[in-house]
Amino acid sequence: MGSGAPSQGGVAVLPADNEHFERLRAAAEASGALVRSFGIGPVADMKLSAGGAATRFGPTEIVAKYMDPDTGTEERFSFVYVLPGKHQAMNAIAVLEVGRALNIHPSRVRHALELLAPVAGRGERAEYHRSGESIILVDESYNANPLSMAAALDAIYGATRPMTEVRRIAVLGDMRELGEASDQLHRELKGPVESAQITKVFACGPHMRALWDVLPDNIRGAYAEKSTDLIAPFLAAIQPGDVIMIKGSLGTRMAPVVEAVKKHLTEWADKK
Repeated sequence: MGSGAPSQGGVAVLPADNEHFERLRAAAEASGALVRSFGIGPVADMKLSAGGAATRFGPTEIVAKYMDPDTGTEERFSFVYVLPGKHQAMNAIAVLEVGRALNIHPSRVRHALELLAPVAGRGERAEYHRSGESIILVDESYNANPLSMAAALDAIYGATRPMTEVRRIAVLGDMRELGEASDQLHRELKGPVESAQITKVFACGPHMRALWDVLPDNIRGAYAEKSTDLIAPFLAAIQPGDVIMIKGSLGTRMAPVVEAVKKHLTEWADKK
């Protein structure tokens, strides 16, 4: 790759759009690393030109571009990515830039990205059908922090925006290990919830109570301190046409909620 080859001090692949990018770059360069970047801004080496908006959870076309150091010309290419959301599109171009730093051509990395599929707890999706009606379940139950919560809510909105007669249901468990700011950070999820036009919120965990207390009455579904105590009221509220997203930190034990919902929806779909 000519001038793009890794330096003796290693390579730091950094997010060009991050507010701390210059500080990160200075630290990397001070350690002797070659800095490479990704993002949407003008300084990014690997740019996300378009992508990140899935339609009904279908594949997303991502368009990326970069400057070829050997030819001095801009290369532009597109590929299909199954993970929805702008944050996932950004992850994809980060991987592309890491590949370039390792002398792996983007076409090879792109092929690997096209083979990806969501896994349990990390965006796995299931759609249940009965008599022309459907219910979609998105399992994000493995982990949660303020940024990933906001990204997951935004992804649900982007994927369902073209759909009609849909209720966006968010089942949210505590985000753990946030320290003294925990309640405030949970409370601030109100903005992403409203931006994503969530129809109903079902919440569990002592910290998620801070969000519950500031939510408008019309989007409150149910609250419980323990995740297992949320199962019964939530299952009773599910309707055909719902798109359900379940997310929380692993310690909040959202997995039993996911399993209960899957069992409920399988039985619903089997009643032809």
